[in-house]
Amino acid sequence: MTLTNELQKSILSDKDLCFPVSQLPIGYLDQDKQWHRIGNKYAIVNQKTGETVSVVSHDYEVVPNEMILKIIEGSLMALRLKFKSAGVVFRGGAKFRGIYIIDNPVEIIAGDTLSPVIQVECSYDAVSKNRILLGAYRHVCLNLCVSGGTDWGGVSAIHRGNINDAIAQTVPGILDMLESFPKKTKIFSRWATEELQDSDRDAMYKHLLEFTGMKKHALAIYDKWMTGPRTIWEAYNDGTYYGSHNCRTVLTSMKVNEIVNKTFFSRFANN
Repeated sequence: MTLTNELQKSILSDKDLCFPVSQLPIGYLDQDKQWHRIGNKYAIVNQKTGETVSVVSHDYEVVPNEMILKIIEGSLMALRLKFKSAGVVFRGGAKFRGIYIIDNPVEIIAGDTLSPVIQVECSYDAVSKNRILLGAYRHVCLNLCVSGGTDWGGVSAIHRGNINDAIAQTVPGILDMLESFPKKTKIFSRWATEELQDSDRDAMYKHLLEFTGMKKHALAIYDKWMTGPRTIWEAYNDGTYYGSHNCRTVLTSMKVNEIVNKTFFSRFANN
């Protein structure tokens, strides 16, 4: 299962992703039905379901997912970019990830192209930062490779306040990421000319096994590597294909792809 299964023109209209929230004080009723506050904690509540999404401190500033996505999509439209998007919420709605596949492909080798991906991460848990990351989408096998585990960078804070001001301040960061994409993908073109050595294959398998919960996934990827000679690029795509198509949940898919990225970029970043 992968985010790319259900690409849309915009995810702003998806109410399962952009649900309204309230920030409410936490307390309890005693036996006399008197209400008492509990410290300075607040509950972030999904107005649609009435369920508590997370508990935060009194100084936490709620920025709805919808507002973040309006800034991202507004920035992409300001740059006159065509895109398709998808998103997912998890941990009871406390976290959100969305992707925007930009219609501006770069050829890695003949007939094999990658498009830049803008990934946005939002959170209501007061732990994770809202951020924008750069990734890639492979058209041949519909593989999704987002920035986790690479050195492709991103924006660690998303501007807030007036929507037009926020878009104006976000556009340069997104533009910088997209302009850097062709140069960053050159590493894949180099990988496509170099054969994967047995020593690299075995070392990467051991590296994959170091991550919690990766034993089954590592073995499946390794079995693919053992089917015959392949370039580093082909071996990398064996990993991202498995992560994009052979995992039960989107969250597992993202985790596996991030670990595949870490494994390859740590070993072959200078190739």
